Amino acid sequence: MTALNPPYTKTFFYYLLLLFILILTILSGCFKKKPTDGGGPEPPILSKYFDHPAWHPQGLWIAAEHCDSVDTDGDGNLDQWSCGIWLVSSASGEIHLLIDGFGLPAWNPAGDKLAMVRGSQIFTIDVTSLEPAQVDTSSLKQLTFGGGNFYPAWSPDGEWIAFDSNLDDTSGMYVIWIMKPDGSYRKDISIHGTGEWRMPSWTPANEIVHIRCISPNPEIFVMDSTGDNSRRVTYMLEETELNPKVSSKSIITFSLVPRNGYPTICTIHLDGTDFRQVTKGPDYRPVWSPDGERIVFLHWNFLEHVQGNGQIWIMDADGSNKRQVTFDGW
Repeated sequence: MTALNPPYTKTFFYYLLLLFILILTILSGCFKKKPTDGGGPEPPILSKYFDHPAWHPQGLWIAAEHCDSVDTDGDGNLDQWSCGIWLVSSASGEIHLLIDGFGLPAWNPAGDKLAMVRGSQIFTIDVTSLEPAQVDTSSLKQLTFGGGNFYPAWSPDGEWIAFDSNLDDTSGMYVIWIMKPDGSYRKDISIHGTGEWRMPSWTPANEIVHIRCISPNPEIFVMDSTGDNSRRVTYMLEETELNPKVSSKSIITFSLVPRNGYPTICTIHLDGTDFRQVTKGPDYRPVWSPDGERIVFLHWNFLEHVQGNGQIWIMDADGSNKRQVTFDGW
């Protein structure tokens, strides 16, 4: 798909501002907030860049947030700007708009339904085709109402969706909930007053990996789907762990944000052993391929014009064989 080239006049200070906004966004869950009916740390979608990749279970396509121009009337001209969820070919980098106006995509295990977020509420929609990219708009269903609700994640059997929400918390803190895919049986499985619990991801054994914003920085924990038998996985202390995702081989990949420096991508086993830093950064938002052999991630140097900024990359699980997939923008 041909894309319009953005202006190439951004300044150093503009990138400092972007860096400041992103850090506030990803760390905002660790600060006490007032209750709200729709606020929350939903990351802004920046023009031309990609965010929140989600690898389709069949492995050929990656859903991701993106802004780009589209041809709405089939005359070959790009006549409308669209921010939403796009499909990216994991092989060629070809992109197609899937649905406008939504973000934070999460595939169900069958790969025929997306959970996603709009206006801090979670929705699902049936995906009828990947090539071409098509959804059944009549199947769009809102699952949450009130509060801020983010980071939906499907259980391996497709029976549950975990997410984080500040609904009913007197301090406006976000904690982990689960619900059925039709929005029924919503249940708060967290312990309030112990800091925020965010960014859930399911293990093959139906446990939930997530971050907890404990002093001084977020750490990774795992618990049963009931909220019981919680155990701590990481003890980084001076660094911040974000966006944990669990592979089909029960290995966690996550973004590690040092106190001074760029985020990098790391892996660790569920029992806290075999920690590895697999990139030097600036890289973030890692997600496993369905077979657990590769990781899709985003590369972004906030302060310099370098090729590959804001684009989707893929690498082997050990950090080797890095390959840039998208080349939109600069």
